[in-house]
Amino acid sequence: MKILLLVITISLSLHAKEIICNHPKICIFITKSLQEKDITDIKVVFSNDTNKIKKTDFFVSPPHYLDPETSKLVKDREDNSKRTFRIFLPSNITKNYKLASSNPVEEISNFWFYPDVNCFIKNEFYKSLAHFKIKVETLDCSDEFKKVQALKMKLAKLRPLNIESEYKALRPLFKMKGINFNNPKDNAKTMYIGSGKMMADYIINTAVVDEFDIFKTLNQRLETWAKKDQ
Repeated sequence: MKILLLVITISLSLHAKEIICNHPKICIFITKSLQEKDITDIKVVFSNDTNKIKKTDFFVSPPHYLDPETSKLVKDREDNSKRTFRIFLPSNITKNYKLASSNPVEEISNFWFYPDVNCFIKNEFYKSLAHFKIKVETLDCSDEFKKVQALKMKLAKLRPLNIESEYKALRPLFKMKGINFNNPKDNAKTMYIGSGKMMADYIINTAVVDEFDIFKTLNQRLETWAKKDQ
């Protein structure tokens, strides 16, 4: 009986559904994506163990600009036919953010700030779950695109702004309006938006706002800020 239980335990462990990720924000993204589809039988595991990443059955790689070193691990896994979901940034979407070139720059690799980019990557991730024999209905990203367009319209109602922020990843979003960024302070915990020397006409306390909710928070605040400027 004990031998039978041991065999069953080993069999289950061999077929356990596990996804390894080595970037904290990517692990959160994967976890949120699975929760949205009520997928509870896949375990998301954070690990920086190079050997474990090389050998694991399924690995999610962050965009190159977030972690250039991971590209070496991805190459090693590809050479050994290991399943890797490499997060890539779609040029047909990211070009809307006035990037320096057709290739995504470092800032846009924080894709969770951008609903339309985030939605695209989430759908690609869902497609990759076929590896686990899981079929997931993809999302309609048109609503997420509309959110970005709506935010652009709100920005257009504001007078010219300067921005000082630790979230330099938001720069492409504001560049759509031609808004300039000042150099962020090393220990900055607040996003200041304003046009005077005090740089504090509008404030978002980033210490208490989840990074994944920055866009939503900003979208909500812009409505109030636009009325203030009228």
